Amino acid sequence: MAPTLTPTGPPPTSPANLTFTIASYVCAVITLVGFAAIALTMSGRHQSRDVDTFLTARASQPMLRVAWSFFASSIGAWAIFLPASYPAFGGWLSIITYAVSTGLPLLLISEFGRKILKRTPDVLSLNDFAHRAYGRPVQVFVIVLSLLNMSVALISEYTAIGDLFEHYVGGPSRIYIIILVGLVTAVYTAKGGLLISLLTDQLQAALILVLILIASLYLVVNFREPLRQPLPERLGINYSGFSSIFSLPISLLSSACYQESFWQRVWAAEDKRSLRQGALLGFMLTTLVIGFFGTVGWVGLWADLPPLDDHNNLAFFVPFSDPVTGRNAGALVMRVLLVVLSTTMNESAVDSLQNAIVSTLSSSLLVDRPVSWSRALVFVVNAPIVVIALQSYALLDLFLAMNIITATSTFPLLSALWLPRVSGPTVLFSSAVSLICTCLVGVITEGQGVAKGLKWTFTSQLNEYDWRIFLVAALTSVFCTFGLWFVVDTRGLGFTVAAPELNGDLGDCLGPDVHPPFLARCGCWPILSPSSIGGASGSGEKRDQKGGKLLGCSG
Repeated sequence: MAPTLTPTGPPPTSPANLTFTIASYVCAVITLVGFAAIALTMSGRHQSRDVDTFLTARASQPMLRVAWSFFASSIGAWAIFLPASYPAFGGWLSIITYAVSTGLPLLLISEFGRKILKRTPDVLSLNDFAHRAYGRPVQVFVIVLSLLNMSVALISEYTAIGDLFEHYVGGPSRIYIIILVGLVTAVYTAKGGLLISLLTDQLQAALILVLILIASLYLVVNFREPLRQPLPERLGINYSGFSSIFSLPISLLSSACYQESFWQRVWAAEDKRSLRQGALLGFMLTTLVIGFFGTVGWVGLWADLPPLDDHNNLAFFVPFSDPVTGRNAGALVMRVLLVVLSTTMNESAVDSLQNAIVSTLSSSLLVDRPVSWSRALVFVVNAPIVVIALQSYALLDLFLAMNIITATSTFPLLSALWLPRVSGPTVLFSSAVSLICTCLVGVITEGQGVAKGLKWTFTSQLNEYDWRIFLVAALTSVFCTFGLWFVVDTRGLGFTVAAPELNGDLGDCLGPDVHPPFLARCGCWPILSPSSIGGASGSGEKRDQKGGKLLGCSG
């Protein structure tokens, strides 16, 4: 997820006519309520009666549903703003990197998820995997980081739709549309869980693609603005564009890894083939759509709409405005359809994030509780986020901080998928060392002390997502993880951490302080879980992965 929209004030072409405002609100409300009605109707047919189904919709979705859902959850209201305005800094090269970087996480997470499912077929969430692989401390770390990351993303979605209606649509306060989106999505999310979100994703994705096709045809027919010659330097190949080759893939992938909504699509795929093909189709759709938004903004900036110096976050909407395409009924209808497009993208992202936040909490706290607890949790977590979003805070620097922290910890967290004996403390220590090294980038760059160096590192307007920050974050986390793994974990010198709640005779046999390197040597950790181990006997019985049986310890 990219940084949130920060309004710079109404653009010169901000519509003021009452007809547009009324039509936009009416169509937006119809869109929101319409999808909610469909979701509630379907939830009556597909009732989630247990927590596992409510959170994961496990192995139930064919390829096309997986693809639609990956696509719909990848793009929110943010996608219609930032890719279009980013070329003002990064030129045309940033359009390509932004598009590919937004779609690439779908392919990688599907592969990572396939490996996780091979080891833990009954996994509930990313933090559940962390608990089984590394123990409780890493699980707590993942829960906290995931909740912060997804909460910021959800706040940004509410803020973005509020900014759109305040600065582009006009009319009543932004409060009404934010509350409506939050309430409507929470109602059908609480009722149907992940399964209903996956089903509505199909309809939302289809509408998004239809509206984008209409917008494309409209511009081809009506856009006749002269393009400046030669191409302005800032819109061509420049330093920021080259910087985006490193900063965007690393930041967007690492942020996506700590968004449970993507992992939920992995758990929901009915088989490996559906997952791979669905992720590939989702990648292609996402890349094309983000590329479209970026190209429209870039062409508008090339035509000096808006002027480059304005840094207009509503750059995508300007080529569709009246002075450009003519003041006629067609232009009015097109602008209303763009509002419907933004609303649909926002709704699809919001319900996915609501599901993901609830899954992160429920999979660790409410597994043994009735599903009604998870339903209630949807409203509990959504209410404070809506309240914060109503304040219209600027979240760019908070987004940057989350991107940096996730970039330093993504490889350590997933390292157990490739390295057989990684311990929990290795994950935490590698993440911490990588974060310190990343902070040193700012200190060295500024050369004016630690305080100013940290300010540069964590202030987006100062570093402009400098490539060195994210390259150092990624590389140091990899090197540190490999180093500790080779020097400490593989030699039996691993730190001792509390194992996942082992009980019964097996727990008594292993003792209370068992670390993952030992479990890896035994061949046990890939399927250890509180549910599968709790009823184990001390008979040394072996079970295969599908049957949930324990792989016997030979150590």
